[in-house]
Amino acid sequence: MTTNPDPILEPVRVRQGHAWVDRLADVERWSDEHLAAAHAEIDACPPGALADLVERHRAALWSLLVAHGLLPRHERKPCHPPTTEPDHDHHRPRGLARHLYRKDSDHDDKA
Repeated sequence: MTTNPDPILEPVRVRQGHAWVDRLADVERWSDEHLAAAHAEIDACPPGALADLVERHRAALWSLLVAHGLLPRHERKPCHPPTTEPDHDHHRPRGLARHLYRKDSDHDDKA
């Protein structure tokens, strides 16, 4: 991943990297020294290489979650039909729409 370093995105990438390292450490049960070294690597990374480093940690986390079967499942809940049908016969224009439409009885009187 080669990108131009964006100073606005740098703090976001640093936070993402720290979050992914923390999750990796939880799943793999890293030692405190290993965890501290990974955090120090993110903090000391130059802006041009930060995106690649954070992406490497994200990919490692994803592979680990897949290997351990820990991926979150996203299931779509069934959509329930409305309990009553909308009443289209009683549609009344609101706001400015009340003034945009003329009644047919007005045209019949003038014609």
